[in-house]
Amino acid sequence: MATGGGFRGVSAGQDARFSNKEKRLMAQMKFPKELSVKIDPKKVNWAVMKEWIARRVTELLGGLEEEVLIGLIYNYLEADKLDAKQLHMTLTPFLEKNTSLFMKELWSMLASANQTSTHIPQQLLQAEAAKHAAALQAQRDIQAQVEAARKAAEAKILEATARTQQQQLPPPPSPGPASAPARAEGRAGGRASRWDRDGGDRERD
Repeated sequence: MATGGGFRGVSAGQDARFSNKEKRLMAQMKFPKELSVKIDPKKVNWAVMKEWIARRVTELLGGLEEEVLIGLIYNYLEADKLDAKQLHMTLTPFLEKNTSLFMKELWSMLASANQTSTHIPQQLLQAEAAKHAAALQAQRDIQAQVEAARKAAEAKILEATARTQQQQLPPPPSPGPASAPARAEGRAGGRASRWDRDGGDRERD
């Protein structure tokens, strides 16, 4: 029967037929084995998980941030009892071929969150640790480059200083002509005078 607003109501029989059709469709589908894991919603850090869900859905949609779809996933996950297969069927028209991939990743993270003391998936903890380590390594690389540049600059300054000091030294004295006494001494030691020769001859006679 139509209501005053012109919309036809759904009878209990029609609702049951829809539910049965949904169950038959669910029985025909193949779901990732990860979806069989039971999740305790109270042991999940939803603030961290919601950030991952929004980012991952946006990636799978080619960069399109679909707020309505993301909100729909949030609503499903806020239930007291999580039905992974039902969520999989709901997301299929939106994520299409990426639905199984997303649900497999999502449920694996939820299962991991149930096992950690922080209720944050181990995958995200490792990713954050790797990001932190990469940031520290980048900082160390920058410091090493700065230190190498400083040492190179110091070496250039020392080299330039040594070169300047070398240029400012006085030139060494050049060797000049021998002095007169040195020349006389050289002649006396090298050749005897005529009187000395004559005296030597007389002694031999």
